[in-house]
Amino acid sequence: MNNDFFDIKWNPIDVDYDEQLKLIEHRLKIPGSIKGNKKILVNGEDIDIFSPLVDSSWIGRVLGHMEIYDGHTFILITKYPERCKDFNPYPKNVWVGMRASTQAEYIKDKHIKKVIAPFRFIWFQNLKESIRPALGGIDWVIIGEDDKPNHIWISNLLGECMSYTIPIFVRPPIDQRYKRKKEFPVRVRRAYR
Repeated sequence: MNNDFFDIKWNPIDVDYDEQLKLIEHRLKIPGSIKGNKKILVNGEDIDIFSPLVDSSWIGRVLGHMEIYDGHTFILITKYPERCKDFNPYPKNVWVGMRASTQAEYIKDKHIKKVIAPFRFIWFQNLKESIRPALGGIDWVIIGEDDKPNHIWISNLLGECMSYTIPIFVRPPIDQRYKRKKEFPVRVRRAYR
Protein backbone atom coordinates (compact mmCIF):
# COMPACT_ATOMS: atom_id res chain seq x y z
CA MET A 1 0.00 0.00 0.00
CA ASN A 2 1.24 3.47 -0.89
CA ASN A 3 2.12 5.51 2.17
CA ASP A 4 1.50 8.86 0.49
CA PHE A 5 -1.48 10.84 -0.76
CA PHE A 6 -0.68 10.12 -4.43
CA ASP A 7 0.23 7.04 -6.44
CA ILE A 8 2.14 8.54 -9.37
CA LYS A 9 3.72 11.86 -10.39
CA TRP A 10 3.04 13.29 -13.84
CA ASN A 11 5.10 16.19 -15.19
CA PRO A 12 3.60 17.44 -18.47
CA ILE A 13 5.28 20.83 -17.93
CA ASP A 14 9.02 20.58 -17.43
CA VAL A 15 12.38 22.14 -18.15
CA ASP A 16 13.90 20.93 -21.43
CA TYR A 17 17.56 20.40 -22.34
CA ASP A 18 17.93 24.19 -22.92
CA GLU A 19 16.72 24.90 -19.36
CA GLN A 20 13.52 26.40 -20.83
CA LEU A 21 10.09 25.76 -19.36
CA LYS A 22 7.96 23.81 -21.85
CA LEU A 23 4.79 21.85 -22.27
CA ILE A 24 6.11 18.39 -23.18
CA GLU A 25 3.59 17.23 -25.81
CA HIS A 26 4.23 13.48 -25.65
CA ARG A 27 3.74 13.48 -21.86
CA LEU A 28 0.14 14.69 -22.18
CA LYS A 29 -0.97 11.15 -23.10
CA ILE A 30 0.89 9.34 -20.30
CA PRO A 31 -2.19 9.08 -18.01
CA GLY A 32 -3.92 7.10 -20.76
CA SER A 33 -1.32 4.36 -20.42
CA ILE A 34 -1.62 4.08 -16.63
CA LYS A 35 -3.68 1.07 -15.54
CA GLY A 36 -6.32 1.31 -12.84
CA ASN A 37 -7.70 4.35 -11.06
CA LYS A 38 -4.76 6.29 -9.67
CA LYS A 39 -4.23 9.48 -7.71
CA ILE A 40 -1.83 11.45 -9.92
CA LEU A 41 0.18 14.36 -8.53
CA VAL A 42 0.59 16.88 -11.34
CA ASN A 43 4.08 18.40 -11.44
CA GLY A 44 4.31 18.20 -7.65
CA GLU A 45 7.19 20.20 -6.24
CA ASP A 46 9.15 20.09 -9.48
CA ILE A 47 7.40 22.89 -11.34
CA ASP A 48 4.32 24.68 -10.09
CA ILE A 49 1.69 24.40 -12.82
CA PHE A 50 0.17 27.75 -11.75
CA SER A 51 3.49 29.59 -11.67
CA PRO A 52 3.39 32.95 -13.51
CA LEU A 53 6.07 31.43 -15.77
CA VAL A 54 3.61 28.82 -17.08
CA ASP A 55 1.53 29.92 -20.07
CA SER A 56 -2.24 29.82 -19.46
CA SER A 57 -2.81 27.92 -22.70
CA TRP A 58 -0.53 25.12 -21.41
CA ILE A 59 -2.54 24.89 -18.20
CA GLY A 60 -5.72 24.69 -20.28
CA ARG A 61 -4.31 21.85 -22.38
CA VAL A 62 -3.17 19.91 -19.31
CA LEU A 63 -6.63 20.33 -17.73
CA GLY A 64 -8.22 19.14 -20.99
CA HIS A 65 -6.19 15.94 -20.84
CA MET A 66 -7.14 15.43 -17.19
CA GLU A 67 -10.77 15.57 -18.22
CA ILE A 68 -10.16 13.01 -20.98
CA TYR A 69 -8.55 10.58 -18.50
CA ASP A 70 -11.41 10.76 -16.02
CA GLY A 71 -10.70 7.34 -14.52
CA HIS A 72 -7.85 8.94 -12.57
CA THR A 73 -7.87 11.62 -9.87
CA PHE A 74 -5.48 14.49 -10.58
CA ILE A 75 -4.08 16.46 -7.66
CA LEU A 76 -2.89 20.03 -8.32
CA ILE A 77 -0.87 21.84 -5.64
CA THR A 78 0.33 25.42 -5.96
CA LYS A 79 2.03 28.31 -4.21
CA TYR A 80 0.17 30.62 -6.62
CA PRO A 81 -3.51 30.08 -5.75
CA GLU A 82 -4.43 33.49 -7.13
CA ARG A 83 -4.25 31.97 -10.66
CA CYS A 84 -6.43 28.95 -9.87
CA LYS A 85 -9.82 30.63 -10.16
CA ASP A 86 -8.98 31.64 -13.76
CA PHE A 87 -9.54 28.00 -14.77
CA ASN A 88 -12.93 27.46 -13.09
CA PRO A 89 -14.75 25.12 -13.20
CA TYR A 90 -12.34 22.21 -12.91
CA PRO A 91 -13.06 18.73 -14.25
CA LYS A 92 -14.82 16.41 -11.79
CA ASN A 93 -11.65 14.35 -11.31
CA VAL A 94 -9.35 17.26 -10.35
CA TRP A 95 -8.57 18.30 -6.76
CA VAL A 96 -7.01 21.74 -6.31
CA GLY A 97 -4.92 22.87 -3.36
CA MET A 98 -2.26 25.22 -2.12
CA ARG A 99 0.90 24.96 -0.03
CA ALA A 100 1.64 27.01 3.07
CA SER A 101 4.49 27.05 5.57
CA THR A 102 3.81 30.48 7.12
CA GLN A 103 0.78 32.56 8.07
CA ALA A 104 1.64 35.00 5.25
CA GLU A 105 1.44 32.16 2.70
CA TYR A 106 -1.71 30.77 4.30
CA ILE A 107 -3.69 34.00 3.91
CA LYS A 108 -3.77 33.30 0.16
CA ASP A 109 -6.39 30.67 1.06
CA LYS A 110 -9.08 33.16 0.02
CA HIS A 111 -8.07 32.38 -3.58
CA ILE A 112 -8.29 28.61 -3.20
CA LYS A 113 -11.74 29.02 -1.63
CA LYS A 114 -12.91 30.60 -4.93
CA VAL A 115 -11.94 27.50 -6.90
CA ILE A 116 -14.80 25.42 -8.28
CA ALA A 117 -13.52 21.87 -7.94
CA PRO A 118 -14.74 18.67 -6.26
CA PHE A 119 -12.17 19.10 -3.46
CA ARG A 120 -10.16 22.10 -2.29
CA PHE A 121 -7.30 21.51 0.10
CA ILE A 122 -4.28 22.97 1.87
CA TRP A 123 -0.91 21.31 2.34
CA PHE A 124 0.87 22.61 5.44
CA GLN A 125 4.50 21.74 4.72
CA ASN A 126 7.83 22.61 6.38
CA LEU A 127 6.12 24.84 8.92
CA LYS A 128 8.19 27.87 9.88
CA GLU A 129 5.71 29.17 12.44
CA SER A 130 2.39 28.40 14.05
CA ILE A 131 -0.45 28.93 11.56
CA ARG A 132 -3.95 29.86 12.63
CA PRO A 133 -6.14 28.70 9.76
CA ALA A 134 -9.79 29.48 9.10
CA LEU A 135 -10.68 26.24 7.33
CA GLY A 136 -14.27 26.91 6.30
CA GLY A 137 -14.58 26.02 2.59
CA ILE A 138 -11.63 23.61 2.71
CA ASP A 139 -12.30 19.89 2.15
CA TRP A 140 -8.97 18.26 2.99
CA VAL A 141 -5.71 19.05 4.77
CA ILE A 142 -2.29 17.51 4.22
CA ILE A 143 0.30 18.02 6.94
CA GLY A 144 3.91 17.14 6.74
CA GLU A 145 7.15 16.34 5.16
CA ASP A 146 8.85 18.41 7.84
CA ASP A 147 12.41 17.46 8.78
CA LYS A 148 12.16 18.99 12.27
CA PRO A 149 8.45 19.20 13.00
CA ASN A 150 7.10 21.35 15.80
CA HIS A 151 4.53 18.99 17.28
CA ILE A 152 2.71 21.79 19.11
CA TRP A 153 2.06 23.56 15.79
CA ILE A 154 1.01 20.29 14.18
CA SER A 155 -1.28 19.43 17.11
CA ASN A 156 -2.90 22.87 16.76
CA LEU A 157 -3.52 22.25 13.04
CA LEU A 158 -4.94 18.80 13.79
CA GLY A 159 -7.27 20.33 16.36
CA GLU A 160 -8.50 22.94 13.86
CA CYS A 161 -9.13 20.23 11.26
CA MET A 162 -11.07 18.15 13.76
CA SER A 163 -13.21 21.13 14.78
CA TYR A 164 -14.21 21.53 11.10
CA THR A 165 -14.41 17.72 10.61
CA ILE A 166 -11.92 17.96 7.76
CA PRO A 167 -10.10 14.77 6.70
CA ILE A 168 -6.36 14.93 7.45
CA PHE A 169 -3.46 13.22 5.74
CA VAL A 170 -0.18 13.31 7.68
CA ARG A 171 2.89 12.65 5.50
CA PRO A 172 6.17 10.94 6.32
CA PRO A 173 8.28 11.29 8.37
CA ILE A 174 5.94 12.85 10.95
CA ASP A 175 3.19 10.32 10.25
CA GLN A 176 4.87 7.93 12.70
CA ARG A 177 3.57 10.06 15.56
CA TYR A 178 0.06 10.39 14.05
CA LYS A 179 -0.47 6.89 12.62
CA ARG A 180 -4.23 7.09 12.22
CA LYS A 181 -4.10 10.23 10.07
CA LYS A 182 -4.18 8.92 6.50
CA GLU A 183 -7.61 10.23 5.58
CA PHE A 184 -8.95 11.27 2.18
CA PRO A 185 -11.93 13.49 1.38
CA VAL A 186 -15.15 11.68 0.58
CA ARG A 187 -17.89 14.32 0.43
CA VAL A 188 -17.92 15.98 -2.97
CA ARG A 189 -18.64 19.72 -3.05
CA ARG A 190 -22.28 20.55 -3.76
CA ALA A 191 -21.52 21.87 -7.28
CA TYR A 192 -20.25 18.39 -8.21
CA ARG A 193 -23.02 16.20 -6.80
